Amino acid sequence: MKRIIGNFSYVFLANITNALSKFIYLIVITKFLTMKELGAYTLALAITAPIALFFNMKMRSYIISNDFIDYKKYSNFRKIANFISIIIVIIVSCLFYIDIIWIMILVAISKLIEINSEFYQAWPNKEKKFQLPSKLMIVRTLINIITFTFVALFTKDLIVTLFINILGQLIMLFIEKKINLNLINLDIYKNEKLNYNLILLTLVPLGIVQALMSFSTSLPKFLLDSISNIESVGIYSAVTYFMTIISLFMASLNQTLLPYIKKVYKENVFKFIKVINIYCNLFFLVLSLIFLVLTFLFGDKLLSLIYTNNFAEYNYILSICAASVFFNMAGWMYDSALLLSNAIKYQPLFLVISMLITLGVGVILILEFNILGATITLVIFQFLNTLSKAIYFNLTIVKTRKVGRKY
Repeated sequence: MKRIIGNFSYVFLANITNALSKFIYLIVITKFLTMKELGAYTLALAITAPIALFFNMKMRSYIISNDFIDYKKYSNFRKIANFISIIIVIIVSCLFYIDIIWIMILVAISKLIEINSEFYQAWPNKEKKFQLPSKLMIVRTLINIITFTFVALFTKDLIVTLFINILGQLIMLFIEKKINLNLINLDIYKNEKLNYNLILLTLVPLGIVQALMSFSTSLPKFLLDSISNIESVGIYSAVTYFMTIISLFMASLNQTLLPYIKKVYKENVFKFIKVINIYCNLFFLVLSLIFLVLTFLFGDKLLSLIYTNNFAEYNYILSICAASVFFNMAGWMYDSALLLSNAIKYQPLFLVISMLITLGVGVILILEFNILGATITLVIFQFLNTLSKAIYFNLTIVKTRKVGRKY
């Protein structure tokens, strides 16, 4: 237990630092650049994220939780995925977002660098080595924050800021790769039976789930851009980024606990079900209520302090997001449970259904209530997504137990 807490503290600090860096980017753009640039940056994040996450294919979690792996083949697969994702971003930018094409490309490259960093972290993490990779992530994030802030302050230009920041990210990526891979013996991660077709068939469903999840979460931003204006996208994104911080908290928790939860799943399925369905959900509900009370009391002051006084009137967005923390956290936990129980076959279908319902409801709500409608749309999607995962997880576990009894 002491080791788990120690590992979690490092991983949590690294991931929360990374989340705060993106938060600081939004603050810097809000204070030193323009609302239009804030909208363009957050819209670029929303558009490129599903593409990058599709080609990420949740590879880090899969490497940590699976034993049928080969470093060289996964590394080659990672490089091919990088190239294809950049090509797709360029095509999408040329077809639909030519006015912000350079921001789109630079944001996509930055996201891909982070994904590759996660890939190199996965190998020592698989052997429960978390401390040094987490420290490297913290150093890289702090350098990025300093670079982004100073360049934005002196140039007042978002494109120049993103470009120079990417140069710093690339240097740190080479350093992280060398140090992380030196922590392990890569020779043990060879599997002649593993081929690229099998890797593709295994990881593509995970990539589809990630891409659909990201796209669905960003639907309110796309609708706001189409129905309202790009400035509204910036305001909505800046306030709801608090939810992203919560998501990254869950990512750090999952990353640390995944090897241990895997052990519980193999040893005692009944205990595994109880932990996921009862203990985790109660904990998430309490956290959600705490966040809700805090936003009611201090939401407007927090937004004025972090951004500008103009943001104080949007404190209702913060309260709605706080109330939905439960769905967000529970969704992450059911994701991990489904991955461990190898129940990923129908996840894309459930996500598509949730997305289509959200799209229909979102158009009506945003036309009527603008930014408020976008926030309610996001919560509706989170509810539908988490509910479908919970039902799928429990039905899959029940089916597995029945099959087990026959033998």
